[in-house]
Amino acid sequence: MSSTPAASTGLTKTELLGILLSAVGYLAFSLNDAFAKWLLQDYGVGQLLVIRSIAALLFMSPLIYRRGIKRTLIVENPKLNALRVFCCTMEVLLFYVAVLFLTLAKTLTFYMAAPIFAALLSIAAGHRLSMMQWAIIIIGFIGVVIALEPGGGVFDPACLIALAGSFMLAAMLHITHHLKHVPDLSLIFWQNVGALVMASFIAPIGWGSVDTVSFMQIALLGIIAMCAHMMLNRSVKLAQPHIVAPIQYTLILYAILFGYLFFNDVPTKSTLVGAALILGASAMLPWAKKAAPKPAVSPQPAE
Repeated sequence: MSSTPAASTGLTKTELLGILLSAVGYLAFSLNDAFAKWLLQDYGVGQLLVIRSIAALLFMSPLIYRRGIKRTLIVENPKLNALRVFCCTMEVLLFYVAVLFLTLAKTLTFYMAAPIFAALLSIAAGHRLSMMQWAIIIIGFIGVVIALEPGGGVFDPACLIALAGSFMLAAMLHITHHLKHVPDLSLIFWQNVGALVMASFIAPIGWGSVDTVSFMQIALLGIIAMCAHMMLNRSVKLAQPHIVAPIQYTLILYAILFGYLFFNDVPTKSTLVGAALILGASAMLPWAKKAAPKPAVSPQPAE
């Protein structure tokens, strides 16, 4: 795939494709969240995670068979992959624990800190961000705060759970970038295995009877999530995590749309103002010029 810079942008065509996949992936995640919110009225969190993980594994089984079971199970750098599975599993667990004590809107507010964490992790890994990229991150986060109107109780201890989940999400994206040579199918397989193991411990809580229609609906939840994760994994293989991370801010735009369509939630003026800032930040992303890499320090000759 071409890595030449795209016209009028500071990004390559490969990175622009990564941005597009990230945007579509987050759209799928938003549909998944709205669907899950509806299903959680009747079923427990663990039950949904167990069924959706099994459904995703069954759905990808023909692909695993075609690729080869051994080639799918064995990945390079298994320790780093295990760390990624841990981050994925903890992110899911922390998210659902957070929404038990906080509203979904407030939880999402703190999850929007993921691009900040992604930028910090990129800096720690030796990458530099341009002023434009920092502006996108800051403007987008301000827009999220305005749109979601966190209100009082920001220092509720449960907020730390949401922030921890946000960090796990950023870490997962960062690690995925370093596993760019691992097939997406292998990453998604182990990711679902981790979620299934974790959910098995909490599934007995709130487990209810499931009819055929409900089972298929929950299974669809897993298939949508699997496809979204594949697109997100591919996006951070094509571009640095801090380049695609600000696209996460579009989640609030989707939340406004789906909230109105499915739950009759009418956005407030603050929500619309915040959404405008988020949209503006995301629109600036393709024109964000990358900072020059840190110059290497040449060793000084011995005196």
